Amino acid sequence: MRRPFLMVLLLLGTVVGFGSGFARMRAYRHECGGGRWGEGRWSDSRWGGAQEGVTSAEATALKAQVTAEQAKATAEAAAAKVTEATRPAAAPAPVAVPVVAGNDAQALAQAQVLGQLQAQVNLQTQQLAQAQLATQLQAQQLAQAQAQIAALQQQLAQLKVEKPAEK
Repeated sequence: MRRPFLMVLLLLGTVVGFGSGFARMRAYRHECGGGRWGEGRWSDSRWGGAQEGVTSAEATALKAQVTAEQAKATAEAAAAKVTEATRPAAAPAPVAVPVVAGNDAQALAQAQVLGQLQAQVNLQTQQLAQAQLATQLQAQQLAQAQAQIAALQQQLAQLKVEKPAEK
């Protein structure tokens, strides 16, 4: 119960952290003379023109998109493994215990122990399947978050391209 809660908390912190960063970037844009990205400390002229900055932003967006696709492929692979793991396994063959006429109580005790062990194995198998499903869900959520980040980076790159055109 703790682990899923911590994972959700970590995801929430990541999203809030990125949101805070974007908010600061937006606020900084208003502080640096006229609200243009090209002015101030990180001007495009410093690295040889606006065209290189756009190329860099597009490359970053492309890398983020590739990363999101890889995460999606990983999530699909995990889903396939979970589907494979949740298939009912073949029932174990019953164990033949030789019964001697005087050992009926001992045979009954062995049968009870075997039944309990089989129940424990079944329970652990179910818990493993649930953990794998939770992992799959987390991988899908990560892929979605990365896809959203890639989309935001593409929008940011487009805004950077539009800003110099307005000059």
